[in-house]
Amino acid sequence: MPMTKNKIKFASYVALVGVIIAPLFSFLNLGGKVSASANSYDSSVTADKATVNQGENVTYTITAKNTGSSDLHDFFFANYLPDNVTYVAGSSVVSKGAVTKTVTDAWVGNGADGLNVGTLTPDQEVSVTFSVSVKNDAPGGYILSDRAFFKCNELSDWTEKGVNVTVVANPLMQYGIQVDKTTANRGDTLHYTAQIKNTGDVMLNDVLVYVYLPNYATYKNGSTSLVKDDITYPVNDDWRNSDLNAGQLLVGATATIYFDMTVNSDAPKGGEIKMTMFFKSNELPNEDYCLARTTVNVPSETSLSIDKKVKKENGDWLDSIDKGAHGHVFTAGEKVFYQIIVTNNGDEGVDNVKIVDTLPEYIQVNDNVTVVTMVGRLEPKQSKTYEFEAIVKDAPSGERKQENVAKVMTGDDEKGRDLASVWIAGGSKGSVLGEPTKLPEAGADVGIISVVTSFGLSIAGLILRKKSNSLI
Repeated sequence: MPMTKNKIKFASYVALVGVIIAPLFSFLNLGGKVSASANSYDSSVTADKATVNQGENVTYTITAKNTGSSDLHDFFFANYLPDNVTYVAGSSVVSKGAVTKTVTDAWVGNGADGLNVGTLTPDQEVSVTFSVSVKNDAPGGYILSDRAFFKCNELSDWTEKGVNVTVVANPLMQYGIQVDKTTANRGDTLHYTAQIKNTGDVMLNDVLVYVYLPNYATYKNGSTSLVKDDITYPVNDDWRNSDLNAGQLLVGATATIYFDMTVNSDAPKGGEIKMTMFFKSNELPNEDYCLARTTVNVPSETSLSIDKKVKKENGDWLDSIDKGAHGHVFTAGEKVFYQIIVTNNGDEGVDNVKIVDTLPEYIQVNDNVTVVTMVGRLEPKQSKTYEFEAIVKDAPSGERKQENVAKVMTGDDEKGRDLASVWIAGGSKGSVLGEPTKLPEAGADVGIISVVTSFGLSIAGLILRKKSNSLI
């Protein structure tokens, strides 16, 4: 059996009469040569690297050479493996002269019987190579101390040689977080991706990730997942209130975390949604962080509203005039007065605003006309009021409802519409058209309405006046 670690057997002591007991054979041969009369050998153990990373292999070579003048019989090698390594099965190869042979794994390891390489003739050399894998959790800075032992029949005490390899201690972590939108509207979903990569040379243990949830957005339950080694793991939503443990991260490995937030409905325009994520591990206990920013973009409300009202001469403005005891039925030649109020409800000015007012069949300012009012620009929250009059045309007998539809537009895009209705009675005689009111003189309160006939003509001067409310 090989001796225990860091201990060798000593040669027998022989008591001589009249002298003290003296050792006849005892040594740890640091120079590599063991000698007793004609029997001697050199021995060594080497490693293929002085430093090693977690998960890497180290290959050891154990060598012995007969430096004496006599054969050495039953020459044995033994080896004690260091901690934090795993023997690589099938890696042991012995070379002796011209013979190279793979040998059983049973020879190596603490408590093993060793390997008998047979007889070494003078000047003959024999070597054994084998490999170990450094464990992924081997601590950085740990010294792998491999010990090889030698003996033969002629030199029966085990001698020891050793070699040290240091596990490199350089933990590094690369991390970051990104969001799919740098600007977002209320109600938008923000997709976050956080990634951690082990860029060091030791495994990272207990890789922890946690966040400070931002203002103006709400975490979306059930949205978090963790991807490692192409496997997706669901993550409990509680992580956002404590932390997410991504576990171990091997050298070169990556962990990716996905989760979603929703922009709040009351998030202010220009508000910053700042996601802060922190990272650390056992090897890198000082947490560090990174940010992902999104700016809330509340779209400018270009919604324009329009309010259409109607009245009879000397009457009050109403949404519609019904018939009945408190209503009125217009007859041919009677004037109908209309009012249109257009308002910019948004936060920014709107250009190219116009009103398109389609008059009903028997209440017109000309045959089959559409009244177009060029409003121009409306500032935020600004309103403008337009009023004009039309004439009831002669209609067939009977009462009928006449609806007047007005639209507010920007260019060719309709932004809103409203209508006002009146009742007329046909069969009476009256003017088909009254005299148009003269076009007001130019000035700050003068508006322009173009009346487009069915023949494509444009007639100016049918506006009575333009009024602006106090918001202008």
